[in-house]
Amino acid sequence: MYRVSHVFSVSYAALFGCSGHLCRGILRVYMRYEVYTDGSCKGNPGPGGIGAVVYKDGAIDHTFSQGYYKTTNNRMELRAIIAVLEKYGDAEQVTVWTDSEYARKGITQWMTGWEKNGWQTANRRPVKNKDLWQHLHRLVGSHVAFRWIKGHSNEEGNETADSLATRASARGPFMHDDGF
Repeated sequence: MYRVSHVFSVSYAALFGCSGHLCRGILRVYMRYEVYTDGSCKGNPGPGGIGAVVYKDGAIDHTFSQGYYKTTNNRMELRAIIAVLEKYGDAEQVTVWTDSEYARKGITQWMTGWEKNGWQTANRRPVKNKDLWQHLHRLVGSHVAFRWIKGHSNEEGNETADSLATRASARGPFMHDDGF
């Protein structure tokens, strides 16, 4: 008698000509997520928070938030994206929506140049938040798309992420922002 998981393995093996871990990879390929992220900071620097709303098939799949003792708003924007990519980065497609031009432009326009320059800006100054940019550089692949959305524009995902980040910056639970 076959277990259900074995039956699926057999049918995927027959359909795709694969076996074992290769078939599990095929199952993972069809995961697609739309994610809204936001960072918040009370004072700059000050207590901060991140928030994210994860949609799968048009419905909220997961939300999360985290507070930090002392940080900056830009670090929170980046940490929110990192948290998402650490959890959902193996999906076939992840679209990250952010209201931070710093985060979006940094990832889509500046990061490659910074890496080529030894993590220095065009003016030969050290990149701010280098620890987070380097972490993002390791996580971002061609399967991740970044989109900008105007903050406080009454878009449900963005408003919810903002609310989660703001609440986390005020209430915690708090962690230390290593690298700050």
